Amino acid sequence: VLEKAKSIGLSNIDAFAVTLDEVGNKVDHQYDFIVCMEVIEHVEDREKFIDDMWSLLKSGGVLILSTINRTVESYLKTIVVAEKILRLVPNKTHDWHNYIKPSEVALRCIGNDGFLEKGDCNMHLNKGVNKYSNDSDNHSNSAVENSDFSGEKDDDKIRMRNSSKMRNEGNGKIIDLSGMSYNLLKKRWKMSSNIDCNYVIAIEKY
Repeated sequence: VLEKAKSIGLSNIDAFAVTLDEVGNKVDHQYDFIVCMEVIEHVEDREKFIDDMWSLLKSGGVLILSTINRTVESYLKTIVVAEKILRLVPNKTHDWHNYIKPSEVALRCIGNDGFLEKGDCNMHLNKGVNKYSNDSDNHSNSAVENSDFSGEKDDDKIRMRNSSKMRNEGNGKIIDLSGMSYNLLKKRWKMSSNIDCNYVIAIEKY
């Protein structure tokens, strides 16, 4: 990564193979952006991991996190199909109980567990337009309505009321929430409106 960065003229970059705690001790500043891609579902103490990232983010900074939602669909896709049937990844790579819902990320970062009121439509960011718009293919509501896989009542309140604005409460706001889907034939990922399995969430810190 460093070699690629230097090849395009980005020479003032440091890389550390350290824990988040060690990053906090190693540097005396906070960051404009923190990107965490497909890591948190493999971390034992996920709440502390989010807290540590949030503490390293400066006011006005953005946390971008991709992971796997804790739904029936994610269990079937990532464990039954990917691990046991197709063997795309080694068995027991994932633990479904370690998956984290978008509302749980939001609750940990900004102090409320909802994005919008449940109802009309999904949210996605129009590329090149930089505004939210309605999406008639509202798969995200199923993430709200799915019961917990253990059979317990799902208290995940990702509310869908008005896709033109985000709720601004607590310590920040969610500025984007999008799903990711994998095409087995093309072996490529693409952005999607379905957040029932893989998703990316971007949260701005106040």
